[in-house]
Amino acid sequence: MGRMERVNQQVKREVGLIIQKELQDPRVQFVTVTKADISPDFQNGRIYFTVLGDTSQLEGARQALANASGMVRKY
Repeated sequence: MGRMERVNQQVKREVGLIIQKELQDPRVQFVTVTKADISPDFQNGRIYFTVLGDTSQLEGARQALANASGMVRKY
């Protein structure tokens, strides 16, 4: 397992914990982080997630995560 794979796994775990424990928005209650893809220079990253529920719950969770993205970045 290479360094970037370990970094991606750690970021995935940390973002999942932040969403689960720090965000108080009920729309992110059933969000699961599935993948993190961080650039080799650590400047950019993309987080992939899934939501238990229908498309309206997915859109609600997407909006809640977009609103909370600044707070998640600070951690």
